[in-house]
Amino acid sequence: MSVSLAMIGYVVIAEDVVDLDTIRTGTARPASYFAILAYIGCSTLPDVQNGPTELMWVGVLYGIVPTAVFVVAFFLCVTRPLRETMHEKVEQILGKRYARQV
Repeated sequence: MSVSLAMIGYVVIAEDVVDLDTIRTGTARPASYFAILAYIGCSTLPDVQNGPTELMWVGVLYGIVPTAVFVVAFFLCVTRPLRETMHEKVEQILGKRYARQV
C-alpha cells in the first residue's frame, strides 16, 4: 500500500514539473521526463507496482542528483557572484524577451 501511495505522489509531482517546463519553454516535452523513468524500469501506470530498486532510483534521480547540482550551483554562486554589469545585461535580455511575448 505504501509503495502505491508513494507512486501517486511521485506521478503528481512529475506532472507538475512537466507543466512548469512547458510554461517556461513554450514547448511540451513530457516524453523526456517519463523516458527517464522508463530507462530505470519505473512505471507510472496506476495498476503497476514498482519494486524497491525502481523506487530507489527514483529517489536518486529526484533527490540526490538535484541536491548535488544545487551544491555545485551554490558553490559557484558564492565563488563567482553576479556583478552589477552582468546583472544589467541579464535584465536587458529578459526585458526584450518578455516584450516580444506580450
